[in-house]
Formats: sequence, C-alpha cells, structure tokens
Amino acid sequence: MDRYIDSDMVVFLPQRFLLEPQSLMFDHPDRYGLSNVTRVQAPIFEREQYIFDEIQGPHHSGITERNDDHRQMLAPHLELIRYRNLLNSAGKSSLMRLIPRLLLRSWKISRRFPMFQGIHEKLVRRIELRRAEIREQL
Repeated sequence: MDRYIDSDMVVFLPQRFLLEPQSLMFDHPDRYGLSNVTRVQAPIFEREQYIFDEIQGPHHSGITERNDDHRQMLAPHLELIRYRNLLNSAGKSSLMRLIPRLLLRSWKISRRFPMFQGIHEKLVRRIELRRAEIREQL
C-alpha cells in the first residue's frame, strides 16, 4: 500500500471478507484451508454471515483478533483513502485544494489529543455535507 497510496492510477476499495454461500470456498472449505464453517445469527434483513477456523491456523476468535490487528495497522491508510474519496467527490470548490494528507495528519493529531477531535470531525462533516449536496444535484 505504501508504494501505491499516492498514485492517481491506483484506486483502493477496502472491503471486509465475507464467506459467501455457493462460492467455491464455501462449497469446498477444505481445499482453501477452512474448517468448522458455522453460520452466525444475524438480524433478519442482514446478510448471512459465517465464521470459520483455519486448518493450519487460528480458531475463528484468533482470526477476528488478527483482523483487528490488521485493521489497526491499516487505519492510517484507510483514513487517507476515505479522505481522498471524500475530496474527489466534493466537487470543484475550495475543498478540493485540501490535501488528503493534511486530513490524515489532523486525524492522527485528534487521536492523540482529544481536544482536537471536534475540530477534525467538523471539517470532515463539512466535506461530507458538500458531497451530499453534490449528489442531490445529480
């Protein structure tokens, strides 16, 4: 990610992994190193979700823990992607001149110093409102 995060030619679309019914991984979990595939109870209008163990790896709780660790490691990159997407869809205005890395810096400062969190959140909300206005116009 570090290599391509600043490239205008690469677009990152972060998503979380869901084991999908009727997929090859679901139908043949042993081929893909999965075992103990179990459906998780979800609200009626939510997607089906499954937990699983890795055959030569952690139990599903260990997988969840590993995913949380990875999410923490990727948090700055994911925030930068979010700010780029926000600014790219905010239209041609003074907001476009904001550098996504400045927003990332603001996010990092707000995590260390809670008194700056409100300022950062207001700035991001302003961009989100501008984005919503543009979408309504479309």
